[in-house]
Order: sequence, then C-alpha cells, then structure tokens
Amino acid sequence: MTTYELTQHLSTLLQTTDKDRHFVRYVFVLARAYDRLGVELMEGLTSRNRTLFSRKHHAVRDAFYEVRRQTETFPVGQIFHELIELREKLSQLTQQFAETGQEREALQGFAAELHGFYEAFEQFVRSASDEAFGALMRAAHHLHLRLQTLRQVLRLICTTLNAETAPQEGCQLLTLLFDGNGDYERLLVRLQALEVAYRHLEALTGITEPALTVQRLEADRRMRISVEGEARLIEVLTGLLERYVLFRAHLNGAADDEVGYRVGATQSLINLVDALKQAELTDILDDEPRLKACALELYRELEVLVSDGALLQINERHLPGSPAYVSGAQPAPASAA
Repeated sequence: MTTYELTQHLSTLLQTTDKDRHFVRYVFVLARAYDRLGVELMEGLTSRNRTLFSRKHHAVRDAFYEVRRQTETFPVGQIFHELIELREKLSQLTQQFAETGQEREALQGFAAELHGFYEAFEQFVRSASDEAFGALMRAAHHLHLRLQTLRQVLRLICTTLNAETAPQEGCQLLTLLFDGNGDYERLLVRLQALEVAYRHLEALTGITEPALTVQRLEADRRMRISVEGEARLIEVLTGLLERYVLFRAHLNGAADDEVGYRVGATQSLINLVDALKQAELTDILDDEPRLKACALELYRELEVLVSDGALLQINERHLPGSPAYVSGAQPAPASAA
C-alpha cells in the first residue's frame, strides 16, 4: 500500500467517524450520560446519609429516563447505516496491514468495541428494555474512549504523511500519480522520461540550477512520482504535460500514425511556446529552429509518460478520462517526502 493509498484510507476513516455523524453524536450522548450517572451513583453509594442516598437514587433514575427520551430523537436507520459503513471501511483498512502488526491489532481492538456497540444497539432496538439501554450506555462508554484515541492517532498519522518537505527557494514540486501494478521498472522509466524532458528544457533556456531531484517514488496498485526542480522549468513541464494530455484526449483514441506525426509535432511546438510564455521565459521564442528541435524531443518524452493512459493526476488534480475523475473520487492531500 502506497502512502497515497494509506492517506486515502485514513482520511475516509476520519470522515466516517466525524463528530457530525449521527452515530458519533449518539455515542457521545450515551457515554457522557453513563459517566455522569456513574458519578452520581457512586456519591450515593458511598454516603452514610440515608436521605442523600435516597435523593441520589431518585436523581439517577430520573436522569436515566431523561437520557432515554433524549436519544429517541436520533434516526435509528441512519445510525445503523453509518455503523455498517464504518465497519466496512475499518475492515478494508485492517486488511492492508500484516496479520501480526501492531497497527492491525489496534484496528482490531477498535473493531471489537464497535462490534460490541453494534450488538448492544441492535438488542436495544429490538427489546427497548431498560436493561438493554443500560448495556447500550456501557458499550457506548467503552467505544467513545476508543473512538477518541483512534481519531487522535489517525490525525497524527495523516499530519505526518501529508507533511511535505518545503521546496527550496526558487524550486517547485511536480507530483504525478499513475494507475499501475507495482512495477518499479516502469516507474523508473517514467522518472527517466521526466528527467530527460527537464534536461531538454534546461538546454533550451540555459537554466541549469538546480537539477531535478526525486522527492518520492512509490509503486503498488498505483504509482507515484514526486520531483523538485527549478520553479519556472517545472511550471513549463507541468503546463506541457497538462496540454499534451488534453491534446491526446481530443484524439478520441486515434493512433498517432492515423492523425499524423506532423500534427503531433506541430501541437507540441504550440504547447511549448505557450508554456514558455506563461512562465515568462520569452528570450528563446525568436529561435524557431531550437524551439522546434526541443518540441520534438519533449514530444517523445511526454509520449513515454502518457501514451498508456495510466496517468491519473498531475499535482493532485484528476485528469479528464482517468478512472478517478470518472468515478468522482476526490483527490487526497499531497504527500511528498
């Protein structure tokens, strides 16, 4: 599992345990009442004053039924739905970790508390007895403690994963996400294409510092490349990638030999000129022969990057036609080492 995928799983789990969810508020109300009633009950039990004992006993009983009335306002069906959804998400994440790992044990511990609460809730809905409601409050008390701890840990992990190394002064990041099968060799081919394209831009513009550096390489079901380079060159390279992807999308799957190599080369030159203008690198625009030669070289390297249609995101932005874009999935926060 890549860092990107782990971040997505953790973010989804945080969303399904958000404080605005019905079941989370339901658990909070029950757990808070359980704690409060426990304190009241202990004060009565440890008191030698029989009047105080009797008063506390009646107060606890009245508060118990008040909590029951309060929880009747919650939508039972929605709570069941959210509980089932959370159990599914939790199971998906748990399966990603080794069977003997501490992470798996922690998630399984929370899953056990969640299962206990689910069963108590189901039993209360069926019987509506005071005994079942008391058991539900007790289960909520245990689950709420686990839930608070889990969310703290998840937020800490997400913060660590999403903590990007700040680019050097005058530098910029380029992050690409590909659909892949964990093939590191293919990942390195893509990285090499990026490096060659960057060098072509260096030769064209005369900008040689700083060189392109790798921030992160990951390969699993999806492959991720994150590189850092001179801000203007990265801006040009990013613009070329985005324009070339759109150009290919407009071909509607037609092969390059059918469209014509000259059309692609011409479009590559147009893209390069536009990207240079956008980055305010205009000194080279009068040298048409060098522009054409560089455009052809860049055209070949961009083909290596995008010809198989596996590119899903550029700098966390989904591309039209990509599986993530079509499914309506939301991009996860950037994560560069």
